[in-house]
Amino acid sequence: PDQELKFDLTYSVPPRIIYEALTDQMNFVNLHSQAVSETKEGGKFMLYDGMISGEYVSLTENEKLN
Repeated sequence: PDQELKFDLTYSVPPRIIYEALTDQMNFVNLHSQAVSETKEGGKFMLYDGMISGEYVSLTENEKLN
């Protein structure tokens, strides 16, 4: 069964770094598995051949992901 996880994290790096790490599909090239990142509201993301997947609810470039 599918499970939903929600969490709120704080990092001591500029928001741009986190945003790019989680949305730039080129960052996923080294995972050696299929990955997709459609960086738009309603866009899908998928990592590790579908083991992690979801949808971007809202995005503020270089600032916020929901």
